Amino acid sequence: MDHESDDFSATSGVGCEAESWSPEVISFYGDSETIVRKLGKFEMNLSGRRVFALLVEGAKDSAIRVYERSRPGRYSVSLWKGAQSSSLRSNLDRAIIENKGVHCVGEQTKAIVTQMPELRVETDIPAPATAKAAFSHPIRELGDDYVRATVYLLC
Repeated sequence: MDHESDDFSATSGVGCEAESWSPEVISFYGDSETIVRKLGKFEMNLSGRRVFALLVEGAKDSAIRVYERSRPGRYSVSLWKGAQSSSLRSNLDRAIIENKGVHCVGEQTKAIVTQMPELRVETDIPAPATAKAAFSHPIRELGDDYVRATVYLLC
């Protein structure tokens, strides 16, 4: 069932100093295909960012991926999946608010995520061409009928 108009589109800029002061956090709700369709209409300039993340939350499970540029055109990705918990989202949101743009918000986020149990890291991943290319698989992978997918555009 298609509940969405195809009129939605948005563009997000880049810039490490500006983004640490004013990071963007965007949440999408719905089934995985609705969210993926919306992501296809949102230019997030991911390849120009040093750190960005995706948090996907369902009724029972959560998953986060933090992407960090390791060299031009390549990223390392920290991945975690486990039981749904609002504390991860709260910790990320609190870090952004308390940081107030003083320190690198990407580093603040990485510090929180690296404390997650059973964190995996994949290295030498090609820079994603689009948000849809970067995030479609992890959104679909959670497997819940209805999820919240939150993109953190950090630096």
